[in-house]
Amino acid sequence: MKYLYVLMFALFAATLMYGCQQAKPEASSQALSLPVNIEKVSHQRPVNAWVYSGNIKPLRESNANFTIPGKITFLPLEEGDFVNQGQLIGNLDPADYHIELKRVEAQLLEAKDAYERFKQLYEKKSLPEKDYISAQAAYQQVQAAREMIAKKIADTRLSAPTTGIVMEKMPR
Repeated sequence: MKYLYVLMFALFAATLMYGCQQAKPEASSQALSLPVNIEKVSHQRPVNAWVYSGNIKPLRESNANFTIPGKITFLPLEEGDFVNQGQLIGNLDPADYHIELKRVEAQLLEAKDAYERFKQLYEKKSLPEKDYISAQAAYQQVQAAREMIAKKIADTRLSAPTTGIVMEKMPR
């Protein structure tokens, strides 16, 4: 029986050694390779290309300018930027105009008070018509001045007049 075990062990060891010595078959390198065409990249014109020279003119041009003087505080766009109609494209410092508005509003209160007092006196026939008309005109002038200042404050904001592309930016 001992002889049988030794024989089986020897046979097993020989099989194991034979398996370790045998070379593994290589994977077929031709089966994995793909044909590839290699070309150098270069700039080429199409064979049937037509070349034209000319200038491209916009369909419509719009100028966007501030209508009042002031210090520019916001001007974010650059040449080539796309803008939508109504988009804010610039701001001026409105501080001076707000100060002017306060001054005119104080004058408006004074002119309104004078107008109302003169109106009462005129209705009682205690004031000549000329003085009443002068007070009324002064009150209307101050109201108009207030409206002008309010418009100037609104004009400190510059909006795009139309949708398009910024072609030129003047303040640098």
